[in-house]
Amino acid sequence: MTNLDFYFSPGCQWAWRTALWIRQVRAQRPLNVTWRMFSLATVHHQADPSKPDRYTNGIRAEKTLVAARREHGNDGIERLYMAIGDAYHGRKEPKNLETLQVAIRAAGLSADLVQAAESDPTVEQELLAEHQHAVDALKAFGVPTLHLEGADIGFFGPVVDPVPVGEQALELWDHMLWSLRQPYLWELKRERDYTPAAQPYLEAGAKVAALT
Repeated sequence: MTNLDFYFSPGCQWAWRTALWIRQVRAQRPLNVTWRMFSLATVHHQADPSKPDRYTNGIRAEKTLVAARREHGNDGIERLYMAIGDAYHGRKEPKNLETLQVAIRAAGLSADLVQAAESDPTVEQELLAEHQHAVDALKAFGVPTLHLEGADIGFFGPVVDPVPVGEQALELWDHMLWSLRQPYLWELKRERDYTPAAQPYLEAGAKVAALT
């Protein structure tokens, strides 16, 4: 069994795509995924504090995910992440409190989860401590960041569009697993002239979401 830490932030569409991919891999390979938080809300607010609403909505969703993990474990945070991602990135709904509450209901979690996250200061402390651990220990700077249990390094990526499915998903995992074990592998990039894939996003998401 391979144990993988998957660092994400719910507002990132790229981490969401990668999460759909890794769930498909997990359904077909001996892989255990632990969902961990990286606070993009904090990073963006530090870089540009002029958008308080963006920060408020972002940190609220991140704290609510931590609260879901406290109440329902790794399965709970995954269920809520999938529901939030489907709303934010699949249906393109606004990243606000109403959408978050709808996602909580869709995930089958406690209706008072947002209130629990907002009223307990230790939830935010846990979020920021986990974020800082990723920054300090893994030198993480964004999401998705993948980390193998026991390794000293973490990798940003892979960034995928469309979400690879079937044999392509497993082939990508085989290459990523090898890469995550190579301490000398520093960086790999391609051009940034990005054009959205022709494959409809929801089609790719639906194929993977069906695999639990």
